[in-house]
Amino acid sequence: MVKFVRHKRESIPMKFSNICLIVSVLMLFIGCTSLDKMIRQRDYEALYRYALEMYQSKKNKKAIYLFDQMETVFRGTDKIDTILFYRAKAYYNNRDFITSNEYFDTFRKEHSDSPFLEEAEYLYAMSFYESAPMTELDQSYSMMAITAFQQFKARYPNSPKGESCDEMIAELENRIYDKSFVECETYYNIGAYNSAITSFRNALKQYPATPHRERILYMLVKSNYEYAKASVENKQRERYYGAIDAYLNFISEFPESEYRKDAERMYEIATRLSKGEELVEKVGEGLNLTDRKKARSEKKMLKAIDKIDKGKTTEEAVEEKAKKQMEAMQLRNDKKQSRDSLKQSRRGTIIEETLPTEEPKQEKE
Repeated sequence: MVKFVRHKRESIPMKFSNICLIVSVLMLFIGCTSLDKMIRQRDYEALYRYALEMYQSKKNKKAIYLFDQMETVFRGTDKIDTILFYRAKAYYNNRDFITSNEYFDTFRKEHSDSPFLEEAEYLYAMSFYESAPMTELDQSYSMMAITAFQQFKARYPNSPKGESCDEMIAELENRIYDKSFVECETYYNIGAYNSAITSFRNALKQYPATPHRERILYMLVKSNYEYAKASVENKQRERYYGAIDAYLNFISEFPESEYRKDAERMYEIATRLSKGEELVEKVGEGLNLTDRKKARSEKKMLKAIDKIDKGKTTEEAVEEKAKKQMEAMQLRNDKKQSRDSLKQSRRGTIIEETLPTEEPKQEKE
């Protein structure tokens, strides 16, 4: 008895699902039969109404198929702009934004007197917007969408869609700004500091209103500093000046920046190092110092320069001390050269004395 009740209860949903399946098949068969009948009888007015009905029912693929069939038939009639507009919109609703963009573009060029023109131009821009990728990828579609939205606003200044255009333009611009900043920072992260400097400068020129302006100016300080630090000795002075200039530009625009402390640290180091080279060159005038000796003297003098910055000594005292050190170095160098020259001379004399001498040949009688 229990089994019979259980079987009876389970059979109700099974029967209902079977009924639904049968009804669906019948409806599909009836629909296909009526569509085939309209096509065979060339009842294009009925097909036109049926296509719009499919579109309203959000059966976009079927609507697209029907609109495609009717394009040639209704070409030159007053219904062609409706057919082409709703076909493009069906592609848009089906999220095929590349195709919808192409169809809306063709529509706005060929049917400039259509009542659907304003919406077509808006959806043309929206197709670009929907095709635009996230920040990490190429932002060509973002730029084209911005242009399309700006053109729409210029043509329809009183359109209620103008506010939403402004919002989407701002969003797309931020994507472009983010993409540009990420590319520039990537150069810095991989140690390509010279490329990072060029990229950050170009970003400021191309996008002066970027929300990353403060960070970009700070990164220019870091990039110039690291570039100078990684350079060969005879190039460092010039490149530390680049870090100093970048710091002055940064601090003039953002004196209260959260990055100020770190930027000041790099600025102070760059200033001391550039002063060290200047001081070596200044006191080394007239002395025949090699680049290696200049570099060694510069390193020794950095501690003295720290004392100048802290007010423990004067630049004149450091100059005098450095000059005496360099003169002593030059004197040692001259003595070494004299000793080397003397050794070379003696070596030549010894070689000359040890060479065998030829005896004069006696003439034969």
